[in-house]
Amino acid sequence: MPRSVLTGGAPLAINVRNDTATAFPAGSLLYVNGWNETLGISTVDLADADVLGKLAQLIIFQPLPASATGVAFQEGRLRGVNTGGATVGDPVYLSTSAGGFTLTAPTTTDSSQQIIGHVAVVSTTAGAIEVNLLVAGSVGPAKVGSIAVQASSVAAGQLATGAVTGAKMATGAIKMTVIAGGAAGNRTVTGIKPGDELASVVNLAASLGGVADLTSEFTISVTNTINNTGGTATTLGFLIVLWISK
Repeated sequence: MPRSVLTGGAPLAINVRNDTATAFPAGSLLYVNGWNETLGISTVDLADADVLGKLAQLIIFQPLPASATGVAFQEGRLRGVNTGGATVGDPVYLSTSAGGFTLTAPTTTDSSQQIIGHVAVVSTTAGAIEVNLLVAGSVGPAKVGSIAVQASSVAAGQLATGAVTGAKMATGAIKMTVIAGGAAGNRTVTGIKPGDELASVVNLAASLGGVADLTSEFTISVTNTINNTGGTATTLGFLIVLWISK
């Protein structure tokens, strides 16, 4: 069986195999999940915006039964769908419901915002979407910049050291204050809290002609308080405290 067919200027048709136990309805968005060596064609499954590696690559305009072969496309017009409330030209996204589309960009923590096409006709019953997966079918490093990353959507472990520049850090993330020195023990630092990172505590004692780095002596004991019990007294100086608010 040929892997692809191109006729009369029509969109490229690709023969695919549904090796799952689930029938795919017409209009389903699919991704390539394997290869059927016997038939010499790719196998497919339902695309899903909130599953890594399952972005849409193809669409079917006819139902594809379970354990059956059918034809999929990378572009074309999907008709008879609900586009109510949209405007012609609005982007259409891969949904977090497997195989589906949505007129609203997904915003859940683990979802991708993949544009699979644009609204062509607005109607609650006879709407149409111009699908183009040749352009929007994959999201790689060059396209990540076009996706708005929500504040809570990237876990700390997913960011490499140095991946975030100062311009993209939240306002007030790095904080500094100057407080009067005193006996070793508790010192009040308004705004600091457990869980913050104490970056630097420097004792500036002009009358003594010196600057001392006391960072290793101090910890954040409770909210608004740092402590160096048993450490260096700073009675004749000032403390410059720098911390990262988390």
